[in-house]
Amino acid sequence: MCVYGPKAILLTAAARAAGVPARVGFADVRNHLATPKLLDRMGTDLFVFHGYCEMYIDGTENALLQPFDTDGRRHMEYVNDRGTFDDVPFEEMMRVFDEI
Repeated sequence: MCVYGPKAILLTAAARAAGVPARVGFADVRNHLATPKLLDRMGTDLFVFHGYCEMYIDGTENALLQPFDTDGRRHMEYVNDRGTFDDVPFEEMMRVFDEI
């Protein structure tokens, strides 16, 4: 199944427009909160090229790679980090999607 992160791409663009340094990142993840219906429809529990936004802001902690939700349930399991990019790695994404 292919997931390419349109929300992460939009958030990255919005942050940059507001003057916040940002770049888009991608990882292959297992979303443990996905519904059985969605997983059945996808035929896999692996979300390939799940997008996230990396921003440089002041703070004391980060929210990257959150393994549990606020109720202590397993949330996202990051299986393969594909890295962060200044621009969307479209050609690489299409190559990987063709291999799936």
